[in-house]
Amino acid sequence: MTFKIIKRNLIYSGYSVVLISRFRGYGKDSVKGFIAPDTLQIFINKSLDLEERVRTLIHELLHDHYPKWDEKLIENKTQEIYRNLNKEEKGFLQFFVSEDELILEKELIS
Repeated sequence: MTFKIIKRNLIYSGYSVVLISRFRGYGKDSVKGFIAPDTLQIFINKSLDLEERVRTLIHELLHDHYPKWDEKLIENKTQEIYRNLNKEEKGFLQFFVSEDELILEKELIS
């Protein structure tokens, strides 16, 4: 999977990215993010730095695109894609995980 596929999925999937400060039932840093296909939302832990938010966004989009892949393969592909991003591609993804442009939630309500 390349950046082009990640970009296309992000733009055309209808997903919104939501930064949240706490995942109910989990410790502050134990969960980096998760995808909720039924509500078209990608939740990302806002305590992460910008680089880790970008990695988490890629990771969650891979889960959506390849639902049968196991966690190890998803993580390996996430790292590979992130390593190969150029400056413009990183900037594009950073836009989606920047606190200035996102819907911010204090707490995810189950």
